Amino acid sequence: MLTEPVSPESFEPLEFWDEHKTKILIYAAVLIVVLGGYGLVQLVHHRRVAEAERLYASATSVADFQNIVQKFSGTQVGGNAALELADKLRAEGKYDESIKVLTDFRTTYRDHPLLNAAWASLAATYELQGKLDQALDTYQQVISKFPNAYTTPLAMLAEGHVYRTLGKKDDARRTYQDIVARYPETAFAREAMRETQFLGK
Repeated sequence: MLTEPVSPESFEPLEFWDEHKTKILIYAAVLIVVLGGYGLVQLVHHRRVAEAERLYASATSVADFQNIVQKFSGTQVGGNAALELADKLRAEGKYDESIKVLTDFRTTYRDHPLLNAAWASLAATYELQGKLDQALDTYQQVISKFPNAYTTPLAMLAEGHVYRTLGKKDDARRTYQDIVARYPETAFAREAMRETQFLGK
């Protein structure tokens, strides 16, 4: 059986308040706590991001970048600092340390927009260290994992170079031919054709 709707004339605010004030106050308190907590979290987050960006902008040394990586691990700025740190360590000939930073990066920053660059940097570090088999494997992973990234043709050229260094001319030639096929009328294709000519000498 349907009940009669309450007309606006029969609604008594004071009676409603007396009957429901406890619930209203509890809900209001919960809402204030939730909104206040969210606001505090956002404030802390923005301050943390601002501090990270300030430190990153002024960083120049290995110690500076190490500090950012440790303090802001898991953030995009922390990831950017890790890549800079790896580059600086490699430039100083500290290949093992650079490799450690890049290997950690791959685990910690799986969604970082420069993940492909980290893989390519790792491959280049292996190559500079003389670990050509590991370099070759890592370049090949760059190519397969990031087929449309800007690092892919660079990794392919580097792959061809490693093959040449290892004396695997046929593999190098196939790699260069693949570059020409995939990136026709680009600087990458022209470089691959030049490298192919060197193979014939």
